[in-house]
Amino acid sequence: MVARFSTALRTVAAAAAVVAAGAVPLRIATSCFAPFEPYPGHTSDYGVARPRAIREALPSIADRPEPVALVLGSSGVARAFVPSVFDAALAGRGKRYVSFNLGQLLFQPETALAMAKDIRRTFEAKHKRVGLAVVGIAEPDINRDAIRAARKAMPDQAFTFASPEVLVDRAHVDPLGALGDGLGLLFFGNVRPSRVGLWIEEAIEARLPACNSGLKQPPEGKEATAALASFCDELRARFPRGVPPWNPATRGGLDFGLPGTRASLERMIALQPSDVSSPPPPAVPPDPFAKAPDNVDENEVRTMIAAVREIAAVSDDVFVLRDIMNPAVLASVPPAQSAQWRAIAARIAREGGARILDFNDGSVTSADFGDRTHLNPLAAERFSALLASRLRPMVQKDHHASR
Repeated sequence: MVARFSTALRTVAAAAAVVAAGAVPLRIATSCFAPFEPYPGHTSDYGVARPRAIREALPSIADRPEPVALVLGSSGVARAFVPSVFDAALAGRGKRYVSFNLGQLLFQPETALAMAKDIRRTFEAKHKRVGLAVVGIAEPDINRDAIRAARKAMPDQAFTFASPEVLVDRAHVDPLGALGDGLGLLFFGNVRPSRVGLWIEEAIEARLPACNSGLKQPPEGKEATAALASFCDELRARFPRGVPPWNPATRGGLDFGLPGTRASLERMIALQPSDVSSPPPPAVPPDPFAKAPDNVDENEVRTMIAAVREIAAVSDDVFVLRDIMNPAVLASVPPAQSAQWRAIAARIAREGGARILDFNDGSVTSADFGDRTHLNPLAAERFSALLASRLRPMVQKDHHASR
């Protein structure tokens, strides 16, 4: 028995030594891909590049002397929030915040919780507080099918924010998964070897940087195609190696090359067919008596509540922002399902200790969308100013009272 145990121990030790030896060159390779610098495959909508950069930015964000505003959420929020516009509109004669766009594509509840814990840990370590936090909730995506699809498309997102604290909590429900991620974190850090391998492959291929206009691509018609070509020329002149995944200069706002690209974007928006952002109405109107589908993932709702609570613990003001929905798309949704989505957002806000913000009240129109679910870059500027005007009386009240 002792001999067998000794043999097994030597085998495990040898395997661990091999893994540890391989971890050193992998960490060196990872460091070659700087979080805030673009490279092939490292764009604002690619894999773990943006969450990795956000994690790297958190300590410097917490060090800011001004009151900090953090905006989290999925792609709808990431595409809609422009920090510079929001800050200018929010200030007025009151307290001046400096805001950061921490939105991510396919933002999963477990990522929200791991990220919230990281934010709390970072700010507490520096004895600082978040002045204002807005947590976007994509209620239509908190269902089992959508979450399964998000994890398949972006499996490493939550791992980017993994920490021993997060893994210990996870071990209660998924001990083997937590153990595997713990070993990966120990040896390789917060980026999995497979992801680094993909970055290296694409760097060798030297692919051209992507050109994302925030509108339908390819566009329809010669004039719109010419406008897109002009936009891409301007964007690549400004970012020859590609747009950074999270740009400190824009404080995380997705960079569409404004103001240099404004004329091209205005032309593309004017030429975009209405059915891109406004799908035709269904042949049969939604049944007003249809029941909402029974596919809400209760565990993920609780995870989002826990994430809001973590952020609330280090924030002066916290808000839950409902998904910014395209009115044309929302028109085809049965009333019961719309009510279910509102109830989910209200519950997350209530149990998370936050106030709720809802712009599905005519504040945006279908023409504001670059596709069926995301605001176009120019509408995002307008929305950011609108968000600030909605928040100003709530967050500036104490400042005015103290003057």
